[in-house]
Amino acid sequence: MKSTLATAMALEAVHNDLKVKVADLDNEHRTIDEWVSQRLEYGIEPVFDYFSPNSADEALKGFSDENLCIIDAPSRATEATLKIASKADLVVQPVTA
Repeated sequence: MKSTLATAMALEAVHNDLKVKVADLDNEHRTIDEWVSQRLEYGIEPVFDYFSPNSADEALKGFSDENLCIIDAPSRATEATLKIASKADLVVQPVTA
């Protein structure tokens, strides 16, 4: 669900002429990477800039002049989650009951 929300937010921003970049930090799934690759393969527009960093530091350094920066991180809270949260305006973190 995280990656679905991340792509929906990115696409909505693109449709509203914002400069968007998404970091696909989930090394286990790389859902954003697969999603964008499929859209490019089939010529489906729009797409947004994205990259696949291997660490929170790399993710945070990968942004420059975007209007919206989205980091799709693994669903478990880690030290990297805290690092990202310290720089974020909004954090969506799944939890279990």
